[in-house]
Order: sequence, then C-alpha cells, then structure tokens
Amino acid sequence: MQIRKMVETDIDMVCQIAQKNNQIVNQHVIPVAMQQDFLQLVYQPTRIKQRMKNSLFFVLEVNGQITGFAHFSYVNKQGNSELLAMYVEKEYQRRRLGTQLLQIAKEELHGIKSMTVHVEASQVGAISFLQANSFRCEATVLEQVEGILLRTKRLKWCIN
Repeated sequence: MQIRKMVETDIDMVCQIAQKNNQIVNQHVIPVAMQQDFLQLVYQPTRIKQRMKNSLFFVLEVNGQITGFAHFSYVNKQGNSELLAMYVEKEYQRRRLGTQLLQIAKEELHGIKSMTVHVEASQVGAISFLQANSFRCEATVLEQVEGILLRTKRLKWCIN
C-alpha cells in the first residue's frame, strides 16, 4: 500500500473512481441525470488537471492499482483546508486507508489548524468515518439544488 501525490497519469483512474463511487453513494439521494451533470462538470480530466495546480490530490495505491484518492484545498490565511473529495473503493474500505489519507494531508498541508468538509446528511458511513477521525458537526444546512432538497452537514477537525 502506498499513498502519494497524484500525477497527471493518474487522472483517468481518479475520474473513474469518482464517477463509480459518486453514483453508488448518491443513488437514493440525487437523481441520476443530476449526478451525471455534476460528474461531467467536476470529474473531467481537463478539469482535474486544472485543479491540480491549485489544490492537493493524494492517490491510494494497492498492489500498483489506484484504489482511492483524496482532494484538499491548500491552507488559507486562517489555517483552514477543505476536504473536497475522498473516495476509496468499497473493497478497500474499513482498513484505515481513508484515515491514512487524512493523516498524510495533515502532514503535507503546512500551517494547517483546521479542516472542514461538507457531506450530504444521508451519507452516514462517510459521517461516521469523519467523526471517528475527530471531525465534529458544526452545522446542518438545507439547500435546494435544481428542485431537490439536500441536507448537508458541515464537519470540522481542529488541532487540539
């Protein structure tokens, strides 16, 4: 198992993992057409390549195969970074690999004091994972997106 910074040759696999896992996670929450629009907008190779210049991606490799990734904003002036996305293939979950992705990011994000993440409230597995990694719920926000009412939780981790 290896965690490393993403390189351009990883982009296609990262897009595949995001598309596959996003559809699994949101299948009962967000209509398929809306999911597809989101994935087309966010997880296109050219978009990922652009974001690599302004944010930090780590990939998780097991036996030479990319099995997950995490995407973080750089630390702002207040010392906060945002966890923008994290996906680990289902068969590799519950092995502390997501925790290791978080830990590496905390080590690499110089000056970090806190990290926030926004998660759809129905994603109880993701919320449990984050809470097990010392994230605490700060707020729950109801928002209407293209006629769909979404409940989003904002969680935050802080250096003690």
